[in-house]
Parts: sequence; structure tokens; C-alpha cells
Amino acid sequence: MIANEQHERISVFQIYLEIHIEEMNSLRQYNRTATPRRNLAANHQKEILKHTHDAFVNYEPLHWLVAKTYYTLYELLKANGGWSLIITIWKSEAIPAAQSSGDKELLLGLITQLGITHSNRGMFQQAEEIYKEGIDLISCTPNLSMGAQISIMLQYGVCFVKQKRLSNAEKILQKAASLAKIHQAGYSLGFVYNQLSNIAIEKSQFERSLSYLDKGMAIWIELDEDERMGRIVHYGRGKTFMASGDFHQALVELKKALYINEKLNDLEGAGRCAERIGTTLLKMSKLVEAEEYFHRALVYGYKEMVFDYNCVTRSHIGLLIIAVRRLRLHQWHPRVLNIIEDIRRSQQTKTQSTVIACCIVGQELLLHVMRLLMILISDKLTKLKVLHSYLKQAE
Repeated sequence: MIANEQHERISVFQIYLEIHIEEMNSLRQYNRTATPRRNLAANHQKEILKHTHDAFVNYEPLHWLVAKTYYTLYELLKANGGWSLIITIWKSEAIPAAQSSGDKELLLGLITQLGITHSNRGMFQQAEEIYKEGIDLISCTPNLSMGAQISIMLQYGVCFVKQKRLSNAEKILQKAASLAKIHQAGYSLGFVYNQLSNIAIEKSQFERSLSYLDKGMAIWIELDEDERMGRIVHYGRGKTFMASGDFHQALVELKKALYINEKLNDLEGAGRCAERIGTTLLKMSKLVEAEEYFHRALVYGYKEMVFDYNCVTRSHIGLLIIAVRRLRLHQWHPRVLNIIEDIRRSQQTKTQSTVIACCIVGQELLLHVMRLLMILISDKLTKLKVLHSYLKQAE
């Protein structure tokens, strides 16, 4: 009788899952037919149904299905900007359900997702506490899959990279790399190499950065993922060459990454590549081409449902700097308004990009304005007062 009741409740929850997935898909505001995300819901739903029978044998079934459903919906919620919802539900429902189910592997996965969410929003202290909870779970739980263990170590390292705490990041990422090598976890190792490359860039160890990226590409080629995942390598190489001052080679790699992102209809990835290309061209004083790519980045940035503040704000600033160099004062006012609006929107969602955007405004934009103040004739200074009044609002 109890078993029948549980079967009934689970059937109801599965119907809820189907409806919820349909609702999430209806939120998409543009066509993603060329991206794997479009099939994500269906694939995850099949995975849940496949493992439901096993849950009856190994875990407390209803709690397990609740936790598994939320775990599955994570990517869809993230893709639709549901960061606050993830934090609230994961703490109040998903993680407690996983704890009650007895499935430690699922619990570790949910903890990792919650840590990523906090880290992506710039809530680093909370993210670290969550990751430590996951590491503690690993230390007291035998037989957890290596993939799950490496995944949380990787994300813990990424959290440190974002904070520029490079020694902490390198220590945990090297440990993750060692585990991935021992257990032949190719995908995980490829992502670890990408993060180690970012650390090397921060340390100005450009050859080392390229070495890590080459190792990553070798893995993607072996896994027949040299296009879909190789775009990460091309983007990383572009950043490396850009940081080292080899702008021509940076353009080659960034354009490869942009081409693949556009081919796969990854608008977020395409936007970031276009912005980086624009910034590189700006450093080369190729203003016409730079302007074209900044506009391209804005098109992608504004189309993406998860508004990419970093990409969009950097692109607006790039266009403003171009206007400054051309002494086109009539373009300054709308550009500054756009930048300030981006900053305000990012402040409302408390994203990490707030800090980045304000930093760029302070260090780059004002520097260009002050340089120009030294050469402008007096009748143009009145127009500059408008610019300064808005810049003060952004401080």
C-alpha cells in the first residue's frame, strides 16, 4: 500500500517536472536550434525517469526525486537568469531533500551548483563556505565518483581565480588535475587546464599558459570535441596573446573562437569574443574595425537572456573611447548614459561585473577624458561639464 502511494506521488512529481520544463522552455526569447541547450530539458528528463526505479531500491524515493528534479533544472534556471531562485530553493528544498534521500553523490552535485551560483554573483565568502561543506562531505563519504569530486575542486579553484587568490587556486586545481589524470577523467582535466592557464596569464607566464591550453586541446581532440570545446582553447589563447602584447595572433585565435560560438549559436560566448576582438583592435588603433566588433558584441549581449553586463559595459566603454579619440563630443553623452545604466542594472542584481565596470570607468574612461581636457579649446569645455556630471553618478 505504501509502495503504491509512493509510486503515485512520484508519478505526480514527474508530471510536474514535465510542466515545469515546458514553462522554462517557453521563457526562451530567441531560437537556439543550433545549441545543445535546446535538448537539455528532454535529455535530463529521460535521465530522471531512467534512474527513478533505482531510487526505489537505494534511496528514499520521493526525497530523491525532488532533489534530482532540482539538480536537473539547474541549467535551465541558470540560463534564464534564475540566480536568486536557485539560492533560495537549493537551501530550503533541494539540499535538504538530497540529505533526506541518502544519495551523497546527488547532495555533492547540488552543493557544487549552489557554490557556483554564489561565485558567479560575486558572493565569494558564501561560495567558499559551501565548497568547504562539499569537501568535508568527500572526506567522510567513500565511493563518491571521481567526476563529482573533481568538479567541486575545479569550481572551488575557479572561485579563488576570480578573487585573484592565485596560490590558493593553483593548489586546489593541481590536486584536481592529479585526480583527473589518475582516473582518466578527460573532460574534467581539460577544464582544469583552462583554469591553470588563466592563473598563468595573471602571473605573466605566457608560455606556461599556452602549454596548458595545448594540453587541453589534445584532450578535446582525443574526445572528438575539438570544435565545441576547442573554442574555449582558442579564447584562452587569444587572452594569452593579448596579455603578452601579440595582438595580431590574439586576433587570429579570438576570431576562431567567435566563428565557432556563432556556428553553435552561443550568443554569450560570441558576445565576449566580439568584445575582446574590439578591445584588441582598439589597442592596435584600428578604430573602424574595433567599432564594428563592439557593436556586434552589444547585439549579442542584449539578446542573451542572462544580460552579460561585463561584455556590454566594456563594449560601451570601447565605443566611448573611440568617440573620445575622434573628438566626437556629440557621441559622448549617450555613451556615458549607456555605461551608467549598465552599471546601475548590474548593481541591482549585485553581480561581480559591478566592480569590473566601475573599475574600468575609473581607470580608463576618466583617464581619456582628463587627457583630452588638456588639449580641448575653451568652447568645448562646456560640453565636458555634462560628461563629468554623469561620471560622478557612476562613481
